[in-house]
Amino acid sequence: MGQKIKMGVVGGSFSEVHIQGFRHCSELEVTAVCRRQEELAKEMARKYEIGRHYTNFLKMIETAGLDAVSLAVPNRLHYPMTLQALESGKHVICEKPSVQPKG
Repeated sequence: MGQKIKMGVVGGSFSEVHIQGFRHCSELEVTAVCRRQEELAKEMARKYEIGRHYTNFLKMIETAGLDAVSLAVPNRLHYPMTLQALESGKHVICEKPSVQPKG
């Protein structure tokens, strides 16, 4: 088998669901996480034995040697973060937006 895809995961508590799912995929490895709060980023990295943690998304995609990012972030951040990741040559998995029921 070739090299594993290096994945960065961005976001709050739901990003842990992504990490847990990615751990079942032998073709990739989560090598970085990013959260706004330093302690939460550090704790997530420790909990899942991930080598790097960031609080700055741009710094993560510029320095972490990633092939792809998984964005489990609020809907309003989907477009700008996806665009930034694509412009830096990363593949992107973006959590679908929530749908508000009418009525």
